[in-house]
Amino acid sequence: MQRHAMASRAALLAAALLAAAPAVADPQPAPGDRWLYRGTYRDMATPGAPTRTRLVRVAVQGTNVLGKPILGGDILGFGMHSDTCLVDVLASEELAGEVACGAPLAAGRRWHGSDAGRFRDLEQWFDVTGTEPVEVDGATHVATVIRTSRLVFPPSPRIASRRSTYHYVPALKGMTSIVHELLDQEGAVQLHESMQMLRFTPAGQAAPDGP
Repeated sequence: MQRHAMASRAALLAAALLAAAPAVADPQPAPGDRWLYRGTYRDMATPGAPTRTRLVRVAVQGTNVLGKPILGGDILGFGMHSDTCLVDVLASEELAGEVACGAPLAAGRRWHGSDAGRFRDLEQWFDVTGTEPVEVDGATHVATVIRTSRLVFPPSPRIASRRSTYHYVPALKGMTSIVHELLDQEGAVQLHESMQMLRFTPAGQAAPDGP
C-alpha cells in the first residue's frame, strides 16, 4: 500500500514537472514569424567615428515550391530562400555547410562550408565553441555560440578578411546576435557591425508595436 502511494506521488510529481516545463519551439521558421533587431555599424579605422544604429525588421513572407521559408525585410528585400535555420540576416546569407534545422550543435562540433556563388569558392570552417546566456525581450535563453572567419572577395589593402560570431537560439528560430569584424591584411579591425535581436514574434501573435 505504501509503495503504491509512493509510486502515485512520483507519477503526479513527474506529470507536474512536465506540465511546468517550457515548450520547445519548432526551430523551422514559418510564414508569419517576425524578428526585430538593432543593427550597429562603426568605422574602427577612423578615430572618433560614431556608432550608427538602426532598427531592422525581418519576417518569413512565405514559402517556395519546396516548402522552404522565404525571408524578407528591411535589409533582405524579398526572396531570400532559406534551407537552414542558421541564417546571417546581417550579410543576407545562410551559413554555408547545409546544417539542417534541428541538427545538434554540441560544443566542439566543426563543419566545413564554401560559397561557390557570391564568394567564388571561398571556403571556411564553422566551430561551435559552447553556450552562453542571452537576454531577449526580458527573457533569458541559452544560445549556441558559433565562430568562423573567411577571406573577403575581392580583397583590398584595407579589408582582407571577415571574422564572425553568432549566437543561435532554436526557440527564437534564429540568431540573437551576429557580429562581423572586417580585418585588414595585418589583422587589425577596420569595421565592426552587429545585429542584436530585440524581439521574436511567432506567426499568429501581434507584436506590441503593431504587425
